[in-house]
Amino acid sequence: MAMGTNEAANQAVGGPVRSNERVDLIMKQIGNHPVLWLIVKTQKSRGPYASREMRKWNAALLDGCRRYPNMRVYDWAGQVKDSWFINDGIHFTSRGYKERGKRIAQALARAFPNQRSSPDECLITP
Repeated sequence: MAMGTNEAANQAVGGPVRSNERVDLIMKQIGNHPVLWLIVKTQKSRGPYASREMRKWNAALLDGCRRYPNMRVYDWAGQVKDSWFINDGIHFTSRGYKERGKRIAQALARAFPNQRSSPDECLITP
């Protein structure tokens, strides 16, 4: 699930559903299926897409991960390079999207190596 930047911005402008509740609503739809969410990052310092808003969403994800045994969270924010952002500080360059896809695939393989087991840790890092 790579939807955090917009979720965080929605909360910043007064979204009607708190971040923890939003995670719960989505996880209810997912059921027991394995799911990997992404820790997000922007380069914005002000406005609804500011880094502080992203950190609030990321905290909600980590909190949700403790509640749902089928949920893992990949630390994309810890991996993304500043040069992979375009000038808006939110979206990525072609290289950034390529790296993102590759790294998400690697994180999925690490988070859910087979149908019977997955690492005990919530946060997936390389």
